[in-house]
Amino acid sequence: MPFILLIVAILTGYQSFIKPGEKAETHRKIGIEYEKIRHEIEKVLTNFNQIQNIEESISNIKSNWDSLSTLYVSESKYTEAKEKVKSFKKYPKELGFLPDRE
Repeated sequence: MPFILLIVAILTGYQSFIKPGEKAETHRKIGIEYEKIRHEIEKVLTNFNQIQNIEESISNIKSNWDSLSTLYVSESKYTEAKEKVKSFKKYPKELGFLPDRE
């Protein structure tokens, strides 16, 4: 029994140290910001002929992109996530504007 209590105490301390809830919330907020930019890009692409000042629209997208907060993601985790997203077969190839890092 004391051994189990020791393991529980160690795991609780570890969980407090790595703060998974805070990391998840940060990830969620950054994801929302990326999603907003993606929608702006889609609006520009779908209404390309109707937008009065395309340069201003692109400039706004660039400034929003530059102001994003980011998290460091290791190369291996990036590749793993990219393959997982590709396996969903949800996003069209035309929008695969991110080059492969192989």
